[in-house]
Amino acid sequence: MLKNASSHMGLFQQACETTKRLVMTSLTARTIADSETLPAFAQASAETVLHWALERFSPRIALACSFQAEESVLIDMMHRLRGADFRIFTLD
Repeated sequence: MLKNASSHMGLFQQACETTKRLVMTSLTARTIADSETLPAFAQASAETVLHWALERFSPRIALACSFQAEESVLIDMMHRLRGADFRIFTLD
């Protein structure tokens, strides 16, 4: 049982890091007024980056989701940060 739990935690941490990279990639593709923001995000948690993005771009921001591990982690993080106040669209 512990091995299985450890494996799930490892997958969760990997998904968090992938999620952070995805959010950072989409942010670097845009012009961000505060030039100090991106370097600060290099050391920030995925939750911090996501919180900033939700606050800055809501209600225009939405999660493209195919319900893989990374999107499942993002949905959980978004729900913890915003309750039901976020948008998702699915990809086939």
